[in-house]
Amino acid sequence: MFYDEGAVIVASTYSKVGGVYDFGFRHNPDEPLESLARYCLGCYTNLNFPQRIDMICRYIEEYQADGLLINSIKSCNSFSAGQLLILREVEKRTGKPAAFIESDLVDPRYFSAANIKNRLESYFQMIKQKRATLVH
Repeated sequence: MFYDEGAVIVASTYSKVGGVYDFGFRHNPDEPLESLARYCLGCYTNLNFPQRIDMICRYIEEYQADGLLINSIKSCNSFSAGQLLILREVEKRTGKPAAFIESDLVDPRYFSAANIKNRLESYFQMIKQKRATLVH
C-alpha cells in the first residue's frame, strides 16, 4: 500500500522496544548491570508520554517527514497506551498531519486490509493537500 503511493517510512518507535541505539546508547561490558539499566530506562515502553512525544517530534524534524502514522497494535497495551494523546500533541507541535490505524501482529480479527487501505488513502490525500498548500 505504501509502495503504490510512493510513500516511505523513515522512522519507527516500534523498533525502540528493542533499544535506543540511534540515540547513542551502547551496552558496556565493563558495567553490565548499569548498562542494562540505562537500556531499560530508554526503551520506548518505559518512556513517559512527554518523552515519547519528544522522540517522535525529533524524528519528524530530523527526517523532514511529511507526517505521523500511528499503527495501534491491539495486543500490545504497553506500546499502544496513550497513542491518540501522543498523535494530537505531535500534530500540534509539528503542524504535520497525523493518522491512526488499528491492526494486530498476532490476531487476524483486528486486521482488515480494506479498512487500512481506506484510512491510508485518506491520509496520503491529506499529505498531498498539505504539500500543495505549502507550495502556493
